Amino acid sequence: MRAVLMVGAVLALVSVGAARAQAPDEAKFASAADVAAVIAKAKAAAKPGAANTMETIFALAPYGTALEFHQGTGQASVHENQAELIIVVEGKGVANLGGQLVDPKRTNPHNLTAKAITGGVSHPVAKGDMWFVPQGVPHQLNAAEGGISVITLHVPRPAPAA
Repeated sequence: MRAVLMVGAVLALVSVGAARAQAPDEAKFASAADVAAVIAKAKAAAKPGAANTMETIFALAPYGTALEFHQGTGQASVHENQAELIIVVEGKGVANLGGQLVDPKRTNPHNLTAKAITGGVSHPVAKGDMWFVPQGVPHQLNAAEGGISVITLHVPRPAPAA
């Protein structure tokens, strides 16, 4: 009996070790200086007339965290199987949330874009403001003069049942 318990304990430890070996990185950290450097990099990479420039802060599969620098009128989007948390870190603008995409185009198997949203709710936004967009909800960020920098976190969601 004691031998059976020992074998069971060893198998349990091996299973836990194997599960840990397959787990993604456990934590990521970006300091305020790191974020400021990414903001500067995004601004430097921004092209005149481009709606936004994105720089990865870090990736922790299956999540994605990025810094987006927006200037002017942004593209409206719908992420069909991702929710998105957005936090303003610099600048001002207007977030349009909900409603319907106007003349949507499929950009990849999981996302739609458009030039505008109709029927949504507009929210003036500035440093420190944040919002959460569930999967399937149209959203658009329009920057005020000087642009707006936001940190985004994309969170995969299960596809709706058919």
